[in-house]
Amino acid sequence: MVAKFGIVMVGLSAVLVLPANAMTGEKCRVVLGLSTQHSPSALRHPWDALPTFPAAGEPIRANHKGILTHALENEGDTGWIYNVPDLLGSYVAEYFPGAAVCQYEGALLLTYRDKGKTIILKPLGVSDAKAAQIIDSIMGKHSGIVFDGIPPKVSNLVSEPSLKKTVDPTNVTYLYDAKEQAELAGGKFKSKRRLVNKFEATYPRYKVYDLRSSPELLDPTFKKQLMVQIVELTKRWAEQKEATVKDKGHVAAEAEALQGTLDQFEALGLEGSAVVVDGKVVAFAYGAKKSKDTFASLYEKADRNYDGAYQKMSKILAEKALQKGFTKLDYQSIPPDETSEQGTTTNTLRDTKMSWRPITVLDWVKIEK
Repeated sequence: MVAKFGIVMVGLSAVLVLPANAMTGEKCRVVLGLSTQHSPSALRHPWDALPTFPAAGEPIRANHKGILTHALENEGDTGWIYNVPDLLGSYVAEYFPGAAVCQYEGALLLTYRDKGKTIILKPLGVSDAKAAQIIDSIMGKHSGIVFDGIPPKVSNLVSEPSLKKTVDPTNVTYLYDAKEQAELAGGKFKSKRRLVNKFEATYPRYKVYDLRSSPELLDPTFKKQLMVQIVELTKRWAEQKEATVKDKGHVAAEAEALQGTLDQFEALGLEGSAVVVDGKVVAFAYGAKKSKDTFASLYEKADRNYDGAYQKMSKILAEKALQKGFTKLDYQSIPPDETSEQGTTTNTLRDTKMSWRPITVLDWVKIEK
C-alpha cells in the first residue's frame, strides 16, 4: 500500500505523484482529471474523487490507465481476472458494455451492464477481507447486481448465506511456466515441439516481426500492410472455422476492435509478434504485463492451413516474456480446436489448455442473489 503521495494541481486536472520506486528511483505521475472542487488533502486513494456507487461511474477512458495500474499493481496473478489493456482497448464496447469506474468504501469498482444487470468485478485496492465486506454490503442494499471474476479466496469470505456462488466456466485462468513454454523440452511437450519443428522445416524462410521494435515497422507502408494482414488473418481464421452467421457478426466486430487496438498498441503497453511466410501473416499474438512476474497473452490467432503455426507463435511469445523477466504466462484464449498431432480438431477448450501443462488453474466465482 502506498503510504504517502502528493497531488499537484495543473489547470483543472491533478497529477498524482507517487513515491519513488525503490528499485528505479522513478516517480509515478498519474493524471486524474479532477475538478478543482475536490480537495487534494482529502484524497486517500487516487480514485477517491470518482463517483460513489450506486451513482453512475465515469465511463472508462484512456486517462484512467494510471488509476487502474495503481490499483492492480498489488493484485498479483490470483487477485484479479483482467488486465489494463482489456479495459482500455477497443474491445471494451463489445465485452464490457457501459464499462465505468467508481468507488465504494475505499475500493475502486469497475462496473458494466449485461442483460439488464449491473456487473461488478472484484473490488480493487483493498484487502480480501474488505473486498468480501463490500460485496456483502452492496448485495444487501441493492438488487440487480452480479459480482463476477471473484477469486475463491474472496468468495469464501463473503458471509451472506442467501447469496448464490457459482464457478463461472467461461472465466478460468491458466498459468504456465514461461521457461517451459519457451523451451518446450521433455516428453510432456513432445507433440508441441514436433509441430514447431514441422513448421520450421516446411517454411524455412519464415520471418518474425516484433510489433513494437522490428526496424521494418519504421516504414509506414510496410507497417500498414502488416497490420492490415493481421486483421485479415482474424477474418480468415473464422472462415476456416466455418463460422455461423452469428459468429460472423461477432468476427466483424472483433476485427474492428482489433484494428482499434493495433492503432494504440504502444499506448496500451502491448507486446507482440507476427509470423510471416512468403509475405503472408500466418500467425500473430500479443499480450501485456499482468503482474510483476506474469505476462498475459491477450490475443492469438494462426492460419489453420499452416501446421505448427500456432505452436510456433506461442513459443515466440513465451520467449519474449522470458527475455523481459517474466516467469509465468497467463493464456486467455487458446483456441478450443487447436490442431492435434493427428490433425484432428476434437479437443475441448479445457483439454487444449491443459495440454500446454499449466502450473495453476484458477476458477473464478460469480456471486448473485
